[in-house]
Amino acid sequence: SDSFNYPAIERHLITAKREINESVGRHMHGRRVFQPKGLHPKVGSFQLFVEKYDDADAFLKQFDRDSPSPDV
Repeated sequence: SDSFNYPAIERHLITAKREINESVGRHMHGRRVFQPKGLHPKVGSFQLFVEKYDDADAFLKQFDRDSPSPDV
């Protein structure tokens, strides 16, 4: 989930900035007030105790790049 375990204020600020950008963009032909950054990535508590942990995004990108053989 995009908002898993983030403080409510961080989630609220990201949502407010996105809504402001959308509103300004509609009236000013795509201009932005805030640069889209989103929520910072977080490591879950379980991943802290796993050796050689790979982030799911990195794993899936590698999986797409090095697709398995047709036998799989």
